Amino acid sequence: MIAPATPVIADFDDGSDHAAYGQGLFASGDQSQQGKSTATQKVIDGGAHGSKGALEVTGEVRPGAQYPSAGTFFFAKGAIMRSTLDISAKKILSFQVRGDGKPYTFMIFTGASYIPLMQAVETGPEWREVKLELAKYDGADFAHVKGFALVSMASGPFQFQIDDLRLE
Repeated sequence: MIAPATPVIADFDDGSDHAAYGQGLFASGDQSQQGKSTATQKVIDGGAHGSKGALEVTGEVRPGAQYPSAGTFFFAKGAIMRSTLDISAKKILSFQVRGDGKPYTFMIFTGASYIPLMQAVETGPEWREVKLELAKYDGADFAHVKGFALVSMASGPFQFQIDDLRLE
């Protein structure tokens, strides 16, 4: 499926974690790796730039999986990690984020590999924009994106908020 022309994937202003396309956003830990990390999410009032809502993700990363992690995930519509979305015509993936000051990792799952592209994301008490220039990821198969995620990989509890997820 080719990504629609609309740049907004999710802004949470309607009070839900649904997305304009794909499967929406959902919280997940590392149970697929037999891990014990957990995550939950809920839409809260008060998003970036005074918008109506944002998605708050909380959880705890615990030892036990090969790659312990937990956070929020977006996947293309269809079978998870099998269906793809073509974003090759897009230049920027961006979102607003704030949180507990811990480091987070934004992952993009592309092509035949299960190893994601990864980008460090810093958080703090104020909203900040994260812009990922897709052209910087040499060799990435953006015609076949399975999904992306914002996760904690640091042991212990975590909390962050995300808003205004866009592809332009």
